[in-house]
Amino acid sequence: MTKKLPSVVLRRNNRIYIVQAAVEYHISLLLTGSFLAALTSRLGMSDALTGILSAVISLGCVFQLLSLLLRPRRSRAFITGMSVLNQLLFAALYFVPFLPGSDRLRIALFVVLILTAYFIYNVAHPEKVSWLMHWVEDGVRGMFTANMQIFSLLSGMVFSLAMGAVADHFRGKGRPDTAFLLCGVTVLVLMAVHTGLMWNVSDRELPQRSERGVLRRFAAVLQQRPVRRITVLYSLWSMANYAAIPFYGTYQIKELGFSLTLVSALSIAGSLARALVSRAWGRYGDRCSFAMMVRRGLLLASAGFLVCAFASPGRGLVPFALFNILFCVAQGAVEIGRNNLIFDVVPEEQRPDALALTQSICGLAGFLSTLVFSAVVSAMQRGGSTVLGLPCYAQQVMSVVACVLALTAAAYVHTAMIKKQ
Repeated sequence: MTKKLPSVVLRRNNRIYIVQAAVEYHISLLLTGSFLAALTSRLGMSDALTGILSAVISLGCVFQLLSLLLRPRRSRAFITGMSVLNQLLFAALYFVPFLPGSDRLRIALFVVLILTAYFIYNVAHPEKVSWLMHWVEDGVRGMFTANMQIFSLLSGMVFSLAMGAVADHFRGKGRPDTAFLLCGVTVLVLMAVHTGLMWNVSDRELPQRSERGVLRRFAAVLQQRPVRRITVLYSLWSMANYAAIPFYGTYQIKELGFSLTLVSALSIAGSLARALVSRAWGRYGDRCSFAMMVRRGLLLASAGFLVCAFASPGRGLVPFALFNILFCVAQGAVEIGRNNLIFDVVPEEQRPDALALTQSICGLAGFLSTLVFSAVVSAMQRGGSTVLGLPCYAQQVMSVVACVLALTAAAYVHTAMIKKQ
């Protein structure tokens, strides 16, 4: 089955994909950040355990490797079924606090449910992206991805603010459990909407994959030089992110004294900036090349990290305001290029394998980087550090490290990808 469908059907598929991505993003918002923290606190989980759980979840992309073991014949039934299953588990998380039994038992059940849900999500993800992007014309993939980002970002801001306000309302009335029940029901409603959307996308018979074993397919994909270059590029980008961003939250709240409202406002400003420029990024990628677009994004990200190196108590607002705008604008370019670079160089039948392998390797690189950089930050905070006799915070040093890694990634794109084109 090819893209040779009536244009009206292709447009319908693309519109459904955009709305589907937003609905999926809204569900994820209820399982991350302050919503996840409130839920784990209700269960009595410690901050340390919550942090470990978040790190393991971020490593979930490694589970995408298991998608190489699956050989479904058609896309729609397989992906829709996997989505329903993982979203049912997400919804169940909000009902765990009301189950009978000890706190330890409920915590254990919660951990099993959330890890299983992310496992199922990641196993189906490469095939889902390949299926839905199959209906997008090659010459407009950049603009399409930009439009998808914009719709998810803007609708996600409205959704998270609305759900946060409702949750705060019930907590203010001394009824926090009502807020949890409402969030669980909301996930179920979104799941129903998501299922209806997925079932209305045109089905396709999946391309026949090689009969070779998983390891041979793994090797066949990595033997392609462009795939190796993309993997190196996004591993460097992942390392740059994990060098600094995980440590910015506590730095803003503790050392810089930002309020949660201010942190949220800075985040919204960055998201709005990303939404404003995403279409320009997409147009640039379609007309020039996604590699050139990613290089510019990496340069902007390196500038953002460098600005953060000057954030210190008493003068942190302006650097972090600039960082949020620069980083979010840069992230728009880098993320538009993530899948599109793969689609540019990999045959259709190998795209799910290539997506799974690159995402897994990059995710593992980021996770290992977190372990290393966390140890470095802890050592610096215990021992203290100075530069030219002035006190220097660990987050400032890690900002410089992230800047260097982002610049390295930009140089790599220029030498290994753009010049080769």
